[in-house]
Amino acid sequence: MTKLELFYPLKPNRVNQAFGSKLKLYTDLGMSGHNGIDLFASDGQFIRAAHNGIVTFTGEDGSGGLGVVIRTLDEREYKNTTTYFKTIYWHIKTSSFRVKAGDIVKCGQILAGADNTGIS
Repeated sequence: MTKLELFYPLKPNRVNQAFGSKLKLYTDLGMSGHNGIDLFASDGQFIRAAHNGIVTFTGEDGSGGLGVVIRTLDEREYKNTTTYFKTIYWHIKTSSFRVKAGDIVKCGQILAGADNTGIS
């Protein structure tokens, strides 16, 4: 069993919001901190898969945000056990999806184009 290796979905990459950032915005939303990593992206810039896997979701989240979710095809090591991992890609440009649920993707494959949506 191997550990999951992730690659940045955007190149070049520049972190705008780190995981766990404790801005007032997040506490106002009832969160203890930012639950992801936001990277700077140009309008329409390609977002690529950070690992191999299966697309389990593409579409809207119910509040207008568009995203893609990828799950690993096999279990990986994590804290003395094994589990599946998923990565979540949000702030997707309308009509830019290049994948759909059920697609098998390879690391680096284009998923969609980036947009400035939600509170980004």
